[in-house]
Amino acid sequence: MINRISINDLEQLKEKGKDFTVLDVRPKINFQTGHIDGAVSLPLHTICDRSSELQKKQSIIVYSQNVKDSMSSQAVLALKEQGFNEVSLLECGFEEWKALEKPTSELMNLQTSERAISYKAMTIPLLPDNLENLMLKSGESIASDAVVDFLENRTQIYDFDHLGYECKSVEQVSGIYLMINPDPLNFEHVLENSIVICHHKISTHHNRIYRGMLDQAREQKFNIYNIHLGWDVMPDGIGDSFLLHFGLTKDEFQKVDLTYRGHKISKLGAIINRPFSIDELVQKLNSMNVFPSVIINPLCSTNKVGYIPGGGFNDQMVIEMADMGVDVLISSDANWVVETVARECGVTLIEIDHYVSERYGLQLMKKLLSRKFPGTPVHILENIDNIQCDAEKCTCCSI
Repeated sequence: MINRISINDLEQLKEKGKDFTVLDVRPKINFQTGHIDGAVSLPLHTICDRSSELQKKQSIIVYSQNVKDSMSSQAVLALKEQGFNEVSLLECGFEEWKALEKPTSELMNLQTSERAISYKAMTIPLLPDNLENLMLKSGESIASDAVVDFLENRTQIYDFDHLGYECKSVEQVSGIYLMINPDPLNFEHVLENSIVICHHKISTHHNRIYRGMLDQAREQKFNIYNIHLGWDVMPDGIGDSFLLHFGLTKDEFQKVDLTYRGHKISKLGAIINRPFSIDELVQKLNSMNVFPSVIINPLCSTNKVGYIPGGGFNDQMVIEMADMGVDVLISSDANWVVETVARECGVTLIEIDHYVSERYGLQLMKKLLSRKFPGTPVHILENIDNIQCDAEKCTCCSI
């Protein structure tokens, strides 16, 4: 059972001069940019390693980002398992505390902008300087089907997942555009007689927007081609690219088969053949701007790390990874079922931003297509500032 404490009770403890610790278990960057006044930072993923910094006889009051965040309750349970009996859960998170204008402190002033904030969005409209740098232009005319055939011959196509052309307005194209998520605002910049290759389908949008995007493609005379799972698993695709930018060589990860929507998918996941502590993993993921957070079952050490591109957190894949000996799994889109399964399997889940992590595949795809069709310009039609390397200098993008 988890003991809970209200804001009023906490304030009374302060007024009475009681000896207690307010523990912030959010990632360090969150603590630095704002926390409850007087709180101590101990991120959830470090609790096993750093619990000795706390006094077992002292009252500890734990909080995290907001009331919906499960990190604080996980921290309370983890501390209780280590013999901390005087642990309580604050009945609010930092967001609610701040909204009530309660005392807060910060260690750094994080400079944000509209561009930076937008990285967690599913679609990111291009800004004027992005367009200027892109220098959109047309080039040598090639068959649209030649581009599609090249992609489909490089990977496995699964009928249950593959849409192919969502719109085919022209047979010949003189430009290739790449997007993870189709955005009608970015579609406005597509030149006619082009093909737009999207990772996610445009039919994901509400029907009114979907039809508008189809009309947009027909009016501007460009094709829309969808390659979802095939882009994830292809050599030098989304999965490989993320791991390479993580700092691994191809010898340092092993591709594994996993079950997705009832189908066995070849080389969908990966097992990393290098030792990492959870702290090292989180620091590395932070440097990639994919917003990692340990969401369930933090462990003291790691034996084997797994990775699944995109929204790979489903219960079947967690079980399969656990059966392969994985005890830390990096992916996206967990829910309470997945969290429960992970706890039962003894697997720590590190959740990263689904869409930002996939954008690491854009640069390699651009290089593949530019090499195959050198006379036809390939443009990344998505805002990738701050997450993408310089393709010409990056060793991860050398193919």
